[in-house]
Amino acid sequence: MKYLLILSTVLIFGLSVMVTAQEKPKDEKIKVETQTFEVEGMTCQSCVNSVETKLGKIDGVENYKVDLDKGEAVVEYNPAKVNAKKIEKEFEGTPYKVTEKATKTNKNKQEE
Repeated sequence: MKYLLILSTVLIFGLSVMVTAQEKPKDEKIKVETQTFEVEGMTCQSCVNSVETKLGKIDGVENYKVDLDKGEAVVEYNPAKVNAKKIEKEFEGTPYKVTEKATKTNKNKQEE
């Protein structure tokens, strides 16, 4: 029983060290670009949900806002992981045509 207690304590401590080592420092800043995309083919809230789900699965997409009335999506992404053309390409073969609009802004975002 004593050995089981020691073994479980060591295991828990080891796992907590591994998780802590993988966390990013909170003060690390990442470069984020904001791009507006025209989204054709959205006709209802279910379409908005589908576009949001797809955006949420793209590695490097940090934040997004899809607007049915405007037919657009404003996307914040990490350019080290993804770019506007790759985001457009993710929607190939879906009912939605996503194309980059001319506006783009860069900013630094505090890692949370």
